[in-house]
Amino acid sequence: MFKNRKYNDIIAFHKNLMLKENGQVYAMFEVPAMNLSRTDEQAKETAKAIQHSAFLELIPYHNGEILTLPMNLDVFSRYQVLSDDLADDTREVAEYMFDGTLDLFAEEMGAPYEYRYFMVIPLKNNFISTNLIKTIKTTFEQLKEQAMG
Repeated sequence: MFKNRKYNDIIAFHKNLMLKENGQVYAMFEVPAMNLSRTDEQAKETAKAIQHSAFLELIPYHNGEILTLPMNLDVFSRYQVLSDDLADDTREVAEYMFDGTLDLFAEEMGAPYEYRYFMVIPLKNNFISTNLIKTIKTTFEQLKEQAMG
């Protein structure tokens, strides 16, 4: 069933949890972007304190990662939502401007995107897998690491 997968070893997702083929379970949380003024020192210090506190709470989980992923922006649908609010007497000019802006985006940027940030934290690893050989290899490697460490 999973033999045709080429890009990763993820078997299943449930809400923000993902199960990998070797039995590892990860939680994935989106980290909201924060827009801070360069001159607002208090806001910068508050943001640093929040991040520091979050990282301290994650120490027991080991091996957490922060991923930066580019996500495609559906600019066309956003312009469609904006066009619902256009006045009738300016609709034609506004739609002409929207089309020009979309063409400019496509010409200069290709597909527009925004970066989104995610924390991925390993939760559990029982070495349960759909592949017995991989389970045995993973278990052996983990036991070897523990014995050598």
